[in-house]
Amino acid sequence: MSELHMAGFKLGNEEYVVDINKVKEIIKMTDIAEIPESASYIEGEINLRGNIISVINLKARLGVFSELVESGEKKIFIFDYKKEFIGVVVDMFTEVLRLDSSKVDFNSESGVSVDKKYIKGIGKYSNDRTLSIIDIEKILEETVF
Repeated sequence: MSELHMAGFKLGNEEYVVDINKVKEIIKMTDIAEIPESASYIEGEINLRGNIISVINLKARLGVFSELVESGEKKIFIFDYKKEFIGVVVDMFTEVLRLDSSKVDFNSESGVSVDKKYIKGIGKYSNDRTLSIIDIEKILEETVF
């Protein structure tokens, strides 16, 4: 049995996970400087310890439309993508977890409101929770900053 080490988060009512090894850090929501004439999913830029980081709203980027979330619950996942830090806003960080790879369906096409090309698989977790595994590299690769 191999385990996948994941960081969990919510977008609306849906739970997602991403490979923890791709996450540089998770920070609380902070003031974000807007970038004029940028795509609607671009939140703007933040200064994190002297590094200027572009920030996208993952919910807007993936077209997930749901209720508003209190800004105090929102987090920014920082990813190191092609030697550049990118921030990704999620509605809520849930937990760091280990997912049994034998309980992941890498060919599933059901139960996800996100475009399937951004989903690596669907995992079953304790208490019958279903977690969609996000392909963050594919999302960032196709994101225009």
